[in-house]
Amino acid sequence: IRDTPCDCIALKVGINIQCMAAFTARTFPAAVLGFLQTVRDGHKETPIVVVSPIWSGPLEERAPVQAPHFMTMAQLRQQLRVAVERLRKRGDGKIFYRDGLELLGSAEHRLLSDGVHPVCRGHRLIGKRFAQLEFGAAGRLLPGRCAV
Repeated sequence: IRDTPCDCIALKVGINIQCMAAFTARTFPAAVLGFLQTVRDGHKETPIVVVSPIWSGPLEERAPVQAPHFMTMAQLRQQLRVAVERLRKRGDGKIFYRDGLELLGSAEHRLLSDGVHPVCRGHRLIGKRFAQLEFGAAGRLLPGRCAV
């Protein structure tokens, strides 16, 4: 991603990290900050939106591994939001956080085939909402590029 030319970057971060228990609440913040800074190194002025996971049923309030420091999905979203806020406070005004629950929340749980993966209608809804939020008139990536 760092070395690929582009007009904007959208990074969907979290669901596989949480499901695989790849990081804990102690290790995730540094890992995600390092990843985002690496992407930024190659794109000094490119707008970046970091999207947290969509609603995912049983993982919302239960960590996949029942041991200290493993995160629920709600905790992971919070950590991701804090990481983006930290970069913004350090002067990166072109990185943004998008809560995945704004794209597909608990009210749309029937659009998930297995509690995690959206069916076709779910993907269309996510795409439409993302386009409106990030490419619409008030969008942060490429404002005005979407008339959805």
